[in-house]
Amino acid sequence: MKQSRILVVDDSPSIRRLLSHNLGKKFKVLLAENAQGALDLLDKGQMPDLMIVDVAMPGMDGFSFVDRIRQDSVYNAIPLIMLTAGTRAATKKKD
Repeated sequence: MKQSRILVVDDSPSIRRLLSHNLGKKFKVLLAENAQGALDLLDKGQMPDLMIVDVAMPGMDGFSFVDRIRQDSVYNAIPLIMLTAGTRAATKKKD
């Protein structure tokens, strides 16, 4: 049986380590330290079954990353979880 893959996209090494350690017991965990790194993994065919994406990252933030992959028919159906340590006011998406 194929092991499910989870892509963790977070600029914090400690968060990546924590999620990898805990999720790695049941899933294959792919790690990216930023949105561009995640896009590179996707372009290389590393197709996850789920993505966990940090909202606040330098460069392309989590919302922009999600907007970008949702425009691609190959990736737009991948479920995702947005992760943040920020306050609601600071992370609320603007329409």
